[in-house]
Amino acid sequence: PLHRLVFTGEVPVDIGNNSSAKGEGMRTKENVEMVGSITLIGYGIGVLGAGLGIGLIGYACCMGTARQPEMAGRLFTDFIIGAALVEALALIGFVLALIL
Repeated sequence: PLHRLVFTGEVPVDIGNNSSAKGEGMRTKENVEMVGSITLIGYGIGVLGAGLGIGLIGYACCMGTARQPEMAGRLFTDFIIGAALVEALALIGFVLALIL
């Protein structure tokens, strides 16, 4: 099955218990490093999304304050709540990158 394959850089190798050749199907240091590198690249892409989200929330807060200065307190409160939610998603991505 596909879920039992590990990318070795050349061809996928079955990591099941039914390997016939000596050394075949073993997880090597290179395999683990490749999977770890791909995980960190995925986390980096996720952090870009969180950064864009916080930037857009900040932009909207500044524009709303410029249009209606009397709403600045409420807009700032909404900005802090929104930024905290976006940052929480980035932290969840960080934890998942460490786990996987």
